[in-house]
Amino acid sequence: EKPPAEPTLIASNFVSEITNHELMQQEQNSEEEQELDTKLAWDPQKAVQKQMEKSFYPHRENSESWIDTDAARVASQKFPRLAAFSERHEGIGPKLIGAILQNEQTYYRSDKDAIPDAIVRQTGSVGFDVTIGPAQMKVSNIKHLASQYPEILGTVNDSTHMATDKWYATMLVGAYLDQKIQTFEEWSKHPPDRTKLSKDERYQFDHAMPFWKAGMETKALSMSYNPAGGKDHLNNVLKYLP
Repeated sequence: EKPPAEPTLIASNFVSEITNHELMQQEQNSEEEQELDTKLAWDPQKAVQKQMEKSFYPHRENSESWIDTDAARVASQKFPRLAAFSERHEGIGPKLIGAILQNEQTYYRSDKDAIPDAIVRQTGSVGFDVTIGPAQMKVSNIKHLASQYPEILGTVNDSTHMATDKWYATMLVGAYLDQKIQTFEEWSKHPPDRTKLSKDERYQFDHAMPFWKAGMETKALSMSYNPAGGKDHLNNVLKYLP
């Protein structure tokens, strides 16, 4: 009598079992690696740093909410030189105003910027020439612009406490750009004696005016808002332009 036949061992059965085992092992390894990556990715020092940055720059994560888009559109129509500039550049006026405001709010600080704003909201004024409001503009500049555009910005006496309002702040940026266009146009026709310019005017002449002369008007106006900031400021504004 023949012994019973041994079961035939098929190679595919081994391959299937090995493959399934390897897949399970790979999945387990992948889960362990993901868990390890998550643990390594959470850096307590970076987490603290991020929280401190958020406290220090409280408007950074919602900087666009400080722009009044309707006011930006109105400003680009009401201020004559800004309106002409915007028309020359495919209606860029409102977008440029928005980019400037968004950049100012990105770097708005809870210590040196929020405190003067709180004082103005509480008392209606502030006793020193600091930057205030969403436009982060000096009180002296705000009063000057109000004196130049009373039909749009109202009285000088009301301008300081109004500057903390985002509609008014947006209009202030429009007025500022309108004035800078006027300055650049005058300098183009009649170059000034640099030695007789004020410190701020020299920054404008050295850093913003070259762009204007080269036909890069948007860059010139972007730079003009903080010419002392140089290319860092310019690039920060331009990144918010679509």
